[in-house]
Amino acid sequence: MIMTDSAPATLRVRRPQLTFEPTTWTWTPAAPEISAVADAISLAMPSIEPYVVRSIRAVQGRLPEPLHSDARTYAIQESAHHALHRRYNDSLRSNGRGVAPIEHMTEAICRRLERCSEHFNVAFAAGFEAVAFAAARWVDPRVDRLFADAEPQPSSLFLWHLAEEAEHKGVAHSVMRAIGVKRRTYLVALIIALTVLATVTFAGTIVFLAHQRRLWNPWSWFRIIVWTFSYLFVALPMCAMSTSRSYHPDQLSDPTSLRWWLLRFDDSTRTFPAWDSVG
Repeated sequence: MIMTDSAPATLRVRRPQLTFEPTTWTWTPAAPEISAVADAISLAMPSIEPYVVRSIRAVQGRLPEPLHSDARTYAIQESAHHALHRRYNDSLRSNGRGVAPIEHMTEAICRRLERCSEHFNVAFAAGFEAVAFAAARWVDPRVDRLFADAEPQPSSLFLWHLAEEAEHKGVAHSVMRAIGVKRRTYLVALIIALTVLATVTFAGTIVFLAHQRRLWNPWSWFRIIVWTFSYLFVALPMCAMSTSRSYHPDQLSDPTSLRWWLLRFDDSTRTFPAWDSVG
């Protein structure tokens, strides 16, 4: 695990100008199945991220500075994420069947979870961020291979999202500590966050592989299985570490390529450099 002694990144609000026309189901031609997995994850974001934002905002007023300001910027970043994912999902929905049922299922799960205690909800937010940061760490060294010749708009959406997940990786964890969430509550919430994301991603991947006509392709499933195990090799140790009293996500280094790309966002044009300049 790569550690760092550097200070946490300064959070910035970015509002990229992205347009989502009905796109091909395979927008990552070098690794077609990544399109299916990424689109499946996108279906969950307009439900999970608003739940996470509401959980943090519910306790924001009790936080000291500078955590109060970081929590506010974190919530704005996450709100921007799910707003663009919602627009992207509209293009997916207009292009084929099977999208809406997964969105409805995720929304129902999040509404049910939100009835839990305030501490559980904040712990879920911290667990969700641990899983998302692991995804950013997993993608970073593979971005050249996975996104070679990919369509720029969906690629920018997902790379921007992952890069900002790395940028605000420690905020929800700090909030959880500040309000005194117990470790066992966090452990339960972390397991549930992993389970919900895995379930929705698996269901969505089946839908999008069917649209790609790769549902029964053994090579596609082989690659997905290899990617899953390699992701778990990154994610599970990080998640286990996150349950320790001495752990904080800011002890871990950010993905270098995604960080480099994120810092080159142009505020005047609201654009990133060409996605394939990453790496």
